[in-house]
Amino acid sequence: MSENKEVKQGQTVDEYTSLVKIDSSEVTMDTLNIFVNQLKKGTELLKTNKVINNAQDLIKATDNIGKAKKLINLVNKEVANLCKPLKEMKKKIDEGQNAIKDRAGEMTKALSEVVDDVEKAVLEFNKAEVLRVAKEQEEQKKQIEEKIEEIKNIGPLASEEEISEATKQAETEFIKPVVSAPSIKGLTVTWKYEITDTSKVPMQYCSPDTTKIQTAVRSGVREIPGIKIFKDEKIRAGR
Repeated sequence: MSENKEVKQGQTVDEYTSLVKIDSSEVTMDTLNIFVNQLKKGTELLKTNKVINNAQDLIKATDNIGKAKKLINLVNKEVANLCKPLKEMKKKIDEGQNAIKDRAGEMTKALSEVVDDVEKAVLEFNKAEVLRVAKEQEEQKKQIEEKIEEIKNIGPLASEEEISEATKQAETEFIKPVVSAPSIKGLTVTWKYEITDTSKVPMQYCSPDTTKIQTAVRSGVREIPGIKIFKDEKIRAGR
């Protein structure tokens, strides 16, 4: 990390810009080339061991498998050596990114907190308005239904036409414009979830704990409902 020592006109010390510098370096893969011929020879040799007819073939095959795996391990070891400076470079890059993010977080913290407070107030007001509109609409509906029921109870003294006309008047009387909840610019709705009781979550939304399963199998468990436990035999690399 280094600081920009140059101060532009009108800047204060607090407005200095911190520079994140990552040293560039080159990584060559030339050292991997020494394995090319060995890998080719090993591949061709091991192809001759695909058919096992007798004990001698078995010994040769297992011996060559061990040598082949040893060679592969040597290549992987060299890969690790080559990647080491890249990992160190990545570490520096990550540290630089974190420094930038931390600085940005410090700069926007106060504004973000106020945004959260105001957003909470806006959403609470909107929720109250939605409830108000729903309540007023429900009250109107109830008043109309009561008036219509009252008209129907007039009985044979009124004709169907008179009842229909009275119903229209009731609807006109009680249906008043309901002030809609104000629209919120930029409002988006995202459905989220919170687990309140794991014992009630359906199986299709649960994942097996592979770590616990592996521990159980290694400790000697050989039967678990819904799981196939089997031997996976391999030949280790030669020494």
